[in-house]
Amino acid sequence: MWPLRRKKSAKPSREQVLGARPLRLVEESPEPDGKGGARLKIKLRQAKWAGMFVRLPDSSTKTFEFDEIGLLVWNNCDGKTTVKRLIEAVASKCKVSLREAEVSTFAFLQMLAKKNLVGIEMEKKD
Repeated sequence: MWPLRRKKSAKPSREQVLGARPLRLVEESPEPDGKGGARLKIKLRQAKWAGMFVRLPDSSTKTFEFDEIGLLVWNNCDGKTTVKRLIEAVASKCKVSLREAEVSTFAFLQMLAKKNLVGIEMEKKD
């Protein structure tokens, strides 16, 4: 019997990635920390661990801390701002090259996506 193989999905082009629009997946708003950054407190939901559901107390939360640049990125994950515009804003704010801003912005967006805080909406390729 042949092993099952998944069909490889085509990787998005650079233009598609830069044209993508990050969107926040949580409704909570960050609270300013008085230092230019903010804290985002998220209520935790029921989790599956080792095949079993773990019931968490209703008061269970997780806190994420954003510095000034992280907050800039977070606030622009509105489903309207493209990744390219976000990179340009970070480059301008930090006074770094577009390439440096691109690398750090992509890494931060990937971390936010991995934590299920943002999703990335990409235009379909025709």
